[in-house]
This record gives sequence, C-alpha cells and structure tokens, in this order.
Amino acid sequence: MDNIRSTLEELDQMFADRYTSRDEAFRQYCSQPISDPPVIANWMDRPQFERENSRNSRRFRETNYHRRGRDRSWHDCRR
Repeated sequence: MDNIRSTLEELDQMFADRYTSRDEAFRQYCSQPISDPPVIANWMDRPQFERENSRNSRRFRETNYHRRGRDRSWHDCRR
C-alpha cells in the first residue's frame, strides 16, 4: 500500500504543472495558429426540392390503403 501511495505522490509531482503556463510543450502547442476547418465541396449538390419530396414519399405508397374493410385489416385489400 505504501508503494502505491509513493507512486501516486511521485506522479502528482511529475505532472503538477501539466497543461499550465509552466508546461513548455503545452505553451508551444497553444501558441500555434488554429487551422481552418475542412471544407467539403458540393456537400449538398442536389436541389432542395428533392429532399423535401423524399420526406413525404411514403405518404401515398399504398394505393389501396383507403379501401380497407371494416375490420381495419391491411392485408384484406391486397387480395
């Protein structure tokens, strides 16, 4: 148990200044300019109206849906 505590204390001392203003590698990294985000050309190359229509494309898919019987069975209208 003492070995674990001594190891933890040693690691705490070793990394006490990590990601602070005293960490030279971190300061160098932060001083670099921020790169531009990637740009994907022609990401939405299709016209928007096609996308709008695709949302409702299933609306009238089954033409016999309104001809169902009184028992509300969907399979009866496929005979």
